[in-house]
Parts: sequence; C-alpha cells; structure tokens
Amino acid sequence: DNGNFAEEGWDKSGRNGGLTGSKGQTWEGGIRVPGIVRWPGKVPAGTVSDEAVNTMDILPTVLSIAGVPYPADGKMLDGKDISQLLQAPETTA
Repeated sequence: DNGNFAEEGWDKSGRNGGLTGSKGQTWEGGIRVPGIVRWPGKVPAGTVSDEAVNTMDILPTVLSIAGVPYPADGKMLDGKDISQLLQAPETTA
C-alpha cells in the first residue's frame, strides 16, 4: 500500500511524514514505503538505507543470490539486482 489516500481531502487522509504527494502519485509520498529485510549473517541488523528500490527488483535479486543466470534468450527482466545494497548498503551509490 503506497502512500496515504487523499482523494477525499487531506483532512480525511493519513500523513506521509512531510513527504509530498499521496497514493497514485509519483511524488515520494505516493511511492515511498518502508521495506523490512531479515537475512541473518548477510544483512547487518539495524541497517537503514535511503535508496529507492522497487518490487520489480526482487526477481533479479533472488536470481543473483541463488546463482541462477538471467534468461539466455535475450529477454530483459524488469528491475535490477539489489543484493549488494542489501549486504553492504554503505558501499553502494
């Protein structure tokens, strides 16, 4: 559920913590939601990142972690591999 629902007016909606926009908009308030990852021994506990990722990044990431090659037929996958961001967020840009 991305962002609060504000079509009935801001006085009847949730709050986005100062982020601009709401559900259905491409402003941060419409797309930025918390993500929680637990992978003991791989993702450092207490890690916080401001990097924007998308659910489309899950498939390429899982394929990479599992050692499964991308499709050999030349088809492109949506998303990108974020395994480096998960395992060493301070070293990614």
